[in-house]
Amino acid sequence: MVYTLILERESPCPVTKIARELSDQLALHLTDALRQVRYGGGMIAEDLSADSGRELQSALRAIGVSTRLVEAEDWLTTPKGYRISQLHLGEDSARALLVSGREFVLRRTDIWGLHVYGLLPEELGLRPDDLERNAPLAEASSLSKRTQSLLANLNEQELTNIVLHLTLYCADPIGPLRIRRDAFHYVGLGASKANHSLENFLILIESVLDFLPEAWNREQAAEFLADLNPQRVFCFKQEEVQNFDRWTMLWVKVASAARNTPSIPNGSESYE
Repeated sequence: MVYTLILERESPCPVTKIARELSDQLALHLTDALRQVRYGGGMIAEDLSADSGRELQSALRAIGVSTRLVEAEDWLTTPKGYRISQLHLGEDSARALLVSGREFVLRRTDIWGLHVYGLLPEELGLRPDDLERNAPLAEASSLSKRTQSLLANLNEQELTNIVLHLTLYCADPIGPLRIRRDAFHYVGLGASKANHSLENFLILIESVLDFLPEAWNREQAAEFLADLNPQRVFCFKQEEVQNFDRWTMLWVKVASAARNTPSIPNGSESYE
C-alpha cells in the first residue's frame, strides 16, 4: 500500500522546519524538500510506505506539526469540479450557474471553504489576448479607492497581468466551483455591480465572506481585502493550486462523511 502524508487542517506549517525533516527522513536535497513543501498546498510527502510515513509523521509531531497518513488513491482522486459564470447569493442559499447554462442550488452549509488565488497567464497556458486588461490609468478615477490601491500594488509588484480566481469547495458529487475574475458575469451582485471586473471581483469576495461566515480558509481572503497585498494570494505554480484543491477536498470528504448529510437539497436543480 502506498500513502500520502498531508497536514491536518488546523496544523501550523513552518515550511523550512518541515523541509529539514523531509530532507533528513527521506534523503531529499534540502532545495527539493523546500520546493515540495512550498508548492504542496497541504501535501507533505507522497509515495510513502506505511512505516516510512509513520516515522515521518512522528518526526513532524516533535516539531509541532500535525499530519494524517492517507491512501494515495484518496489523495489523487479529486472531483474535477465546474467553472461557473454567475453566482447569486440569497439569504440561506446560492445559485451557481455553469458555463453550460445549467445551475446548482446550494445551501449555505453545502459550501465548506473558499480559496482566493492568482496565477500568471503562462502558468495557465493563456496568451495576453485571452485576458481582459486591467483598467487603463485614464479610467482610474472612476474606480473605488480600494480598487485603485490594488492596481497600484499590482503595478508595484509587477503583477498587473495576474489572473485572479475564487474557488468554492463543495462535497461530492459537485466538487470545487471555480470563478476566473475576467471570465465571470457579475450580474449576481445586483445594485453593487461596478463597471470594472477587478472592482467587481473584490465586491464578490466581500459578498461571499458575508454569506459564508464559518467557511474554511476565509481568513486568507479577508486579509487580502484588508491590505490588498497581492502576495497573499499569488501562487507561483499551478501545482500549488491543484494540491490545495486536493487537500481541501479530502478534508471536505472527511467532514461531510462525519456530518452524514447529503450535499444537495432534494428537488433542487442539480449537477450534470
